[in-house]
Amino acid sequence: MMPNLIKMKLLEVNKKQVDLVFELRKRGYTNISQSYLSNIINDREQTASAQTVKDLIYQILDEWGSEVR
Repeated sequence: MMPNLIKMKLLEVNKKQVDLVFELRKRGYTNISQSYLSNIINDREQTASAQTVKDLIYQILDEWGSEVR
């Protein structure tokens, strides 16, 4: 998916990247940083672990989107 899709979904649910960092940390990714998340979102980090995090980001955004509706 496009990097901007994550940013657009964040806007739709009125959340910021820092909210994603906190949520990812709650879900076990305790060492994730704001800069690493930014690299993942902007496709500068394309490892298997980055893809796993990105998949979780889409899941979180879907959950947040369900709460907004």
